[in-house]
Amino acid sequence: MCLEQIGRVVETGDGTATTAIGRRRLPLSLVILESQGTPVSPGDWLVAHCGIALRKITEDEAAGLLAARAEAVEPPS
Repeated sequence: MCLEQIGRVVETGDGTATTAIGRRRLPLSLVILESQGTPVSPGDWLVAHCGIALRKITEDEAAGLLAARAEAVEPPS
């Protein structure tokens, strides 16, 4: 099973963005977001799969998704 990655943009380049996902830096293609006219800037949150940014989300959405993922991975105490 593959899960989407959620990361914060740290820099953008020519059709790409580098995101911080946990402690890792992951380069992403912005081809889909650019084709939709969605601007991406450092500080934005992205949902990605297989190295391609799929959508931009708010910081609140990112926090909720990351919390839900952590809860699903960690057994309740």
